[in-house]
Amino acid sequence: MFCPANANTGLVQLVGPIAASDLKNMTNAQAPLSIKFEPRSTPPSLSGNQIIESPNNTCTYNAQKFNLESVQIVSSVHTGYNLPGNTETPVAELILSFVAKSPPSSRTQLSGILMCLPIYESSSTGYDAYLKQIFENDPTKPNNATLESLFYSSNAEINQTSLGYRTCFETSDPQGRIESRSIYVLVFPHGIHLASASYRMPKKSLVTYQLPSGLRGNNATIRKYTIDDDGNKKVTQIDPSGVLYTIPVSTCSDEFKNGRFEYFTFPPKVSSRNPINKKIAEGFKNRAELPDPDRMISAPDTCPTVKQYTCRPFDQLRDENGNYTKVSDGTCLKDIINDRANSTTSLSTSPSSSSLSISTPNAPSNELSVAEIEGIVGGVIAGSILLLFVTWGIGKYSNSNQ
Repeated sequence: MFCPANANTGLVQLVGPIAASDLKNMTNAQAPLSIKFEPRSTPPSLSGNQIIESPNNTCTYNAQKFNLESVQIVSSVHTGYNLPGNTETPVAELILSFVAKSPPSSRTQLSGILMCLPIYESSSTGYDAYLKQIFENDPTKPNNATLESLFYSSNAEINQTSLGYRTCFETSDPQGRIESRSIYVLVFPHGIHLASASYRMPKKSLVTYQLPSGLRGNNATIRKYTIDDDGNKKVTQIDPSGVLYTIPVSTCSDEFKNGRFEYFTFPPKVSSRNPINKKIAEGFKNRAELPDPDRMISAPDTCPTVKQYTCRPFDQLRDENGNYTKVSDGTCLKDIINDRANSTTSLSTSPSSSSLSISTPNAPSNELSVAEIEGIVGGVIAGSILLLFVTWGIGKYSNSNQ
């Protein structure tokens, strides 16, 4: 079965500049992704364009677990992912390929995760410790940088933002049966900035990225196809080594702007610690693309214990930090309630065209209540009737004596 027509397919290359307004509309704080990388005491080895790493390096995406299968230095795949203000051109790309621990049971589940970092030659280095130790292989220098250093050069840095997209690709088994699979791709535009003296890979003859065999079920990938008059795909070339086709997507298109891409302002969460904490976020409080740091305290990977919970008195006017709750326009909820209470009081005590007023039970009042007035009126009427009877009786008695 081929990939659906309304989905990203292959590896996506962007065409055209990325506008800040587009990023704002697709911004999320952090991908639902956590990473866990093995500590090192010696640098990993390099075999051709492959970095030999431990398969115990893992990541988790939306509760689905993945194992690292390959780390490759390849020719640039994800071109056009320059963030606003960045015009650098990468010389290569580092791609970490993760395969699902359990085979996906449907196309909605992911077969793998790709984390892609462009490599730049630069006099201003950054996030280069991992590759530098491999290229220089100097035993007199620290050589224990792990894959985590690609995303966190220190605990206080959160510059590795990313653009993510879900995509579909097809494979062909020896019998020619077509199967489609889904992967999630994260591209980190800031990438790795490496000094020219440290970069030891060829710049013009780098190999093309190849999907590891575990990601494609040991089958060949479909590299080229045509579409017939009925809109059906016809395979014209397969690749046993796992090379994928690339698809250009314009940054002005609906495919880019309306839901197929996400922009994450924080790097992947590290499962052994909580990188997005209030202290770190406050250090970048002036970055326009970051959400409010007070709202960016990510949840720990394990559930809290009973001792970690705090009992607090319930107060509908205050939040969990003791501050008065504010609505969208910045007004405190307390002030809104007080204003309404004052308005109600003024309405009940203000003079009106009627001479009657209803006083509160405990408050003294110089005005008569409704019950008191009714009693007075009733007394006057009863007195008038009695007076009429008395007058009538006197008149009758006088007439009888005459």
